[in-house]
Amino acid sequence: PPAPMPRYVRIGGNAALAALTAGGVSALLGDVDNVKCVGLVAAFFAPVLAIVFNLGSRYWRSHWKLFIAGWAPPGFWTVAIDCVGQQQGVWTFPPRYLTGIATLPDGLLKLDIAAVYLVSTFAVTATGAIIAAAGEEFAAERAASVTELQPLSVGELMAGGRVSAEEEASLLDLGLFIFRGAWPSGASIVERAIGLCREEQPTCTATPAPEVAIGATSCECTTSKIATRAPSVASSTRSAAMKVTESVSVSGIERTQGIQAPQGSNR
Repeated sequence: PPAPMPRYVRIGGNAALAALTAGGVSALLGDVDNVKCVGLVAAFFAPVLAIVFNLGSRYWRSHWKLFIAGWAPPGFWTVAIDCVGQQQGVWTFPPRYLTGIATLPDGLLKLDIAAVYLVSTFAVTATGAIIAAAGEEFAAERAASVTELQPLSVGELMAGGRVSAEEEASLLDLGLFIFRGAWPSGASIVERAIGLCREEQPTCTATPAPEVAIGATSCECTTSKIATRAPSVASSTRSAAMKVTESVSVSGIERTQGIQAPQGSNR
């Protein structure tokens, strides 16, 4: 199952990627031209890999097959296409900026260019693998939390109890879940700020009442993170039950009909 990465592994990985970034920048600013391609890859992709490394810290061990399966086929396929493109003369790369290390005859498989394709492909596919792995864990946790909630009776619902046992998750919730796994302390600050905003701005849905109670509405107010209506809302809803008087004419005789609208009803 997913588990936090050991602290020493994270520190060592971040240090290596930081050194790789510094080395790439140094190669780009230096006077040695044949390392500039490698330096470009290191300078611009090492920071991206650092983000991927930290965001996926919970899943590198548990979902390593997903990372490999998502990266290897497109990565090596693009390298093969590059070899064909060079062999056919469709494109070339200036030897001045390459290390000159090649493995196939006529220099068709240049390791500098292969690094460009493999590293860039991994940055993209690893991000997708993190989202897939985190989505799986996120859905499992939500399913477990929902099953722990006890269903309410009809009377409790009519009295202003829980409207629904489960709230639909959003991409923001999934993003915060991934962020929490990578940086719990920072994620808690962001979640508290978002939670305050959600609590201060409840969503109110008004449903028109039936024709017999003209002008009456039934309103259910909920906040995004709270599945139960507050007691104050329930009591105010009960106290706001409306008595509507309707005059009905039957065979020329006027009669008055008093209708008591029950709380929380949507007729």
